[in-house]
Amino acid sequence: MAWTWSAPQRGAVAGAAFVSSGQRLIQRTTAGLSRGDATRGLSIGFAAFLTVAGAAAPTLSPDAMTALLFLSGAAIVLFAAVAPSQVNSIQPLLTETENCNLSLNIEASQSTAACLEELLASRNAASACDRAAFARLTAHMSHELRTPLNAILGFSEMMSNEVFGPLGSASYAGYARDIHMSGISLLKSADDALAITSLLTAPDHQHRSSTTAAAQATADAVAFHAQGFAARGITACCTVDETAEVVAAPQAVRQLMINLMADAADRVSHGAALSIASRTTDDTVELLITVAGRTAARAPAGESFSMMLARTLAELSGATLIADRPVATDAGEWHIAVRFLRASQNDFFGASSHH
Repeated sequence: MAWTWSAPQRGAVAGAAFVSSGQRLIQRTTAGLSRGDATRGLSIGFAAFLTVAGAAAPTLSPDAMTALLFLSGAAIVLFAAVAPSQVNSIQPLLTETENCNLSLNIEASQSTAACLEELLASRNAASACDRAAFARLTAHMSHELRTPLNAILGFSEMMSNEVFGPLGSASYAGYARDIHMSGISLLKSADDALAITSLLTAPDHQHRSSTTAAAQATADAVAFHAQGFAARGITACCTVDETAEVVAAPQAVRQLMINLMADAADRVSHGAALSIASRTTDDTVELLITVAGRTAARAPAGESFSMMLARTLAELSGATLIADRPVATDAGEWHIAVRFLRASQNDFFGASSHH
């Protein structure tokens, strides 16, 4: 025999279900509505209504059941009407949130770019400070080196020329000349270092605005080698155009020509001749050193240190260096040429504005 519940038992179960589950569902519905989520609140409320209706259905009369079904249909219609409007109300919030996130991302990117620009600017500023400090250090070292060198050069020249009387032995005059030539070589090294450092540490605009009289720089280089050339019987003739102006720093051009003449003198024997001339075009000035004489037996096999320095100075000054090499010890001619940009009227104004 099957066991069934009586009507009072079903009523007791329905009451217990209504009390236990209905309270929890009503709390969830209230919580959903309090957060402004109408869709979620109505969904929970409708589920609670159906749960209570299902539990109470066994005890309802036909009229009560009809009313319950009517209320269920009304709840469904209300849910269908409220859900789309809730979605539409949420969509602007989502769009606003996305726009806000996009705005924050853009601001973060701009802030990052600004930080990078600031770091690069600070690095460039630090690099400029480092270059300036290095330039000052080199200039100070050159000055400290020149001070004793001037005394050495002056006294050794007086002694070798026996200005205040004979030295007492011919050997002493030779020693004095050797001291003088060593001092000149050391002075050249200091000037080379200062010229290269000046080019490396100078701002870009200074390279473009510096102009130099080619004839004056060449004459200074010839005067620097005058005593050494005289001791070896080497003659030097300078016919550079007095009006030729080149785009380069005066100190760099002077040291460049000094090193080119030093390389030429190292490769020729006693009695050679050097001639320095210029060839100008609308855009360039070429200084040409022609060497005539026998090649020295102990000439450098490869590129000498003087030529390395000259090539470095030429590259840093934006000039082009072209050097032939003597191939035999027979008498002949060979050439060394350096081509500079010719200074224009705008270069003169630029140079005066930066001095």
